Amino acid sequence: MILQQIQRIYMDDRANYFLLESQNTLSSFADRLEEKDETIQSIYYSILEYIVIELNYVPCKELITIGMILKKQQTFPSKTSLLSLRTLNSLLKLNQIFKEVFRE
Repeated sequence: MILQQIQRIYMDDRANYFLLESQNTLSSFADRLEEKDETIQSIYYSILEYIVIELNYVPCKELITIGMILKKQQTFPSKTSLLSLRTLNSLLKLNQIFKEVFRE
């Protein structure tokens, strides 16, 4: 899978994410994430957690997309929104700054 290869590239060298960020590799996946199966979504969210936890970086575009997914699915929660919430919950536990960001 393409997303697994992207994950491997990011984890091979910490600089790779920052070199590829301008290519919008993750945000292009995020735009259609809710159409993908649960495995792909899980990989996507694990990459996001890696970026935040290991690289100590806040991927704003990707987090905005997650917020949009959650807003769309307010009335009928899906597996996508549950995975999103699980990831956001782990990020909120990690750092207080995320509470401020997501409050807005």
